[in-house]
Amino acid sequence: MEISGFASSHIGRRSNNEDAYCLLPHLGFYAVADGMGGHEGGEVASRMALDAMARHLERRAPRGVDFEPRHELGFAVQRAASDILAHATGALEEMGTTVAALWVLDGQAYVAHIGDSRVYRLRDGALTQLTRDHSMLNELEDQGSAQLANLLRHRIAHVITRCLSAGCNNEPDIQALDVQPGDVFLLCSDGLSDVLPDSVLEAELAKHPAGAAHQRLVERAYERGGSDNITAVVVAIPR
Repeated sequence: MEISGFASSHIGRRSNNEDAYCLLPHLGFYAVADGMGGHEGGEVASRMALDAMARHLERRAPRGVDFEPRHELGFAVQRAASDILAHATGALEEMGTTVAALWVLDGQAYVAHIGDSRVYRLRDGALTQLTRDHSMLNELEDQGSAQLANLLRHRIAHVITRCLSAGCNNEPDIQALDVQPGDVFLLCSDGLSDVLPDSVLEAELAKHPAGAAHQRLVERAYERGGSDNITAVVVAIPR
């Protein structure tokens, strides 16, 4: 199965770009990371996380009857967390990152995420958000406090409850999904999803091939006033 993956990243209206992305078509691995922790720290954390995950999966690419992709993807995230913790000293003490990753292997899609970077799937023209943000808003809603979440929405809109960082819950959510010919996956940082509603994401992914959609989405988010870094990875499963 020959999969096409494309990516665009824009600094937005920030002084530097703390987002990172990874495209490894020979492994079927694609990821986005949104760094945090200051001018240098965010850039270091996001790139370090994706590099660590890629190294682990390169070493552990399918081998043996006991190979379990979900476990390997989880180990890759933990390898990334360990690398960040080991380097989180001095000016980098507060660095951290979110991660959203897609691994397409043997007709299955394995999705891992931590934080508020997202993975979506377009299938037969309909968009589905596959990940649920690890955020204070969502935790309040899950606890039955939707009214409180609405009252505090503007104050805690960007407070995440999991990330790869010292002192933070670094446990990813991992799921296995079927893959169908024609599926299109979007991985993005919140600089995209905060600005463009699902209806726009759906329309752009349905209208443009993957090779153009990634850039068009980033451009539209910036045109709509996106102030954060904006990153989109679009992965197309052939028909």
